[in-house]
Amino acid sequence: MNESCERFRANPAGDPEHFEQCESCQRALDALDRELAEAARIPTRPVAIALPLAPWEGASDRPWPLVAAFSLGVLALAAMLFMASGVSPLAGFLSAIQGSVFPRVGLLDAGVIFSKVLEQAPARVHAAVGVAFIAANFVLYRLLRRPARGYDATR
Repeated sequence: MNESCERFRANPAGDPEHFEQCESCQRALDALDRELAEAARIPTRPVAIALPLAPWEGASDRPWPLVAAFSLGVLALAAMLFMASGVSPLAGFLSAIQGSVFPRVGLLDAGVIFSKVLEQAPARVHAAVGVAFIAANFVLYRLLRRPARGYDATR
């Protein structure tokens, strides 16, 4: 160490280019870096081998041809039951679809009636709905932006 090194140790902000100029300090810093790198080495093993598959990772392991064959079998059984009851399969499937879809049209009618009631509501009701909308969105925003906890808190 020379006089320049001593000045740098006393006031590092006074001579920030010292490391670029001083070879002895560069060697000492390199040695320190090597020691830290060796001390930080931790024996590792592949983690992916030791852990079981997560549910979303095992999708390729599912027997999709078996699922498709089972679905086609259920569809064929339904068609045979329609034919056994004297109804064409196409008419049976269409009536089943209409029976499950069209009762929900009542919900659309209820929505139209509710919107007409709101059109005639006083301004206070409209203001309350607006404030409730903003408050609900603010709560959802705060819940989505809160800091992570537990093992997800790596940020």
